[in-house]
Amino acid sequence: MDAVAHHDGDRLPGGWLTTKQLDPMTAWSTTKAGGPAPLEFLDLHGWPQPWRGAFLLSDAPQHSAVVQHAIAAAERGTLAPNSTLRAVLSTAVHANQHRATLSAIPIATTPLGTAGELADPQARDGLATMARYAAAIARNLRLQTVKVSGRPSAQVAPRVQLDNLDDAWTDAVHTHAQDPAQARAQWQAAIEAAAERRIEEFPLSPMQRGQLLSLYRENPEPKEKPTRRRPPAKPARARTAQRGPAAATYEVFDGTYTLSQLSKHPDCVVSYPTLRARVDSGWDVTEAATTPSGRGPRRSR
Repeated sequence: MDAVAHHDGDRLPGGWLTTKQLDPMTAWSTTKAGGPAPLEFLDLHGWPQPWRGAFLLSDAPQHSAVVQHAIAAAERGTLAPNSTLRAVLSTAVHANQHRATLSAIPIATTPLGTAGELADPQARDGLATMARYAAAIARNLRLQTVKVSGRPSAQVAPRVQLDNLDDAWTDAVHTHAQDPAQARAQWQAAIEAAAERRIEEFPLSPMQRGQLLSLYRENPEPKEKPTRRRPPAKPARARTAQRGPAAATYEVFDGTYTLSQLSKHPDCVVSYPTLRARVDSGWDVTEAATTPSGRGPRRSR
């Protein structure tokens, strides 16, 4: 199976979880909630960041059955050790939040190393760590720029994107096969040069620019605050007659929602009053949420 296509307007009950069970070709990441989502390899401007493909080489939230299959073949010796493996990454960019219309399908090709490197857990981890260094510096640069400049993150993030690193990544991967230490230094220098270009272009005073140049490599995570013991919880009051019943919840899409919450879900295409009226009149809740206004419920065949 090469791909799974969904008809425009289809709404899968399990969201990405349903697609993941059907489509082993996709590279997946894991959301903070623990669910699957396609691996993102585009920056905020929609430009590919091909080094993100190397995230798939280590045990991490990112994973791909295809890459694992290639690793297993390399470990068995099926692939010639000196052969270079490349991953072709693609994604669908949608024109609206309902994912009903495509605006682009960007594609990027990225080297993953030689088969000999894929057969070596230490080499795989080294390549993945190199790729994650770029992500760590990009995140640090954004957070420290927000801190130093006082500007909101929404204004800062698009202006400090690391770019023009495609060739540097390809060169670093090729070097890694012969000299991992040199490859790491080569990639680190390219990342820091890209970050410092962004710092020079960002509107800052000379003092702020110097401060940011000295801070962007540091870990911006705040220190852990001491935990305070919470007072014992007060006993819950019995529900009085004046309070209404708890809102009903529904198992739909990728979780459990009240109708108010469901009306704000990206896959819901109607307003809360319309959704409420439809459910009250006997509509199936999924159809009520996903059928555009002006249409009746679909007839079962």
